[in-house]
Amino acid sequence: MWVKIAGFKPHTEDRWVNSDLISEIRWNAREGRFDLTMADQQDVQVYEAGGIAEIDRLVGSEAHEANPLYG
Repeated sequence: MWVKIAGFKPHTEDRWVNSDLISEIRWNAREGRFDLTMADQQDVQVYEAGGIAEIDRLVGSEAHEANPLYG
C-alpha cells in the first residue's frame, strides 16, 4: 500500500512510500516526527502533520500510545 507522507501543505511536493518496504518506524518525540527505515536502509523523516496522521493510521495508534513499533 502506498502512503502519502508529504505534500499536505501548500507549495510542498507530494512524497509517497510503499508501506511494504518500511522495515522500522520510530517516533522521535524531541523532533515531533516519525523516522522510517526502509528495506534498502534509506532513512525517511516524516514531519508534516498529514504524513504523521497517515503513519498513525497505518500502525493503528497515535505516537504517544504504547506501541512496539515505536522506539
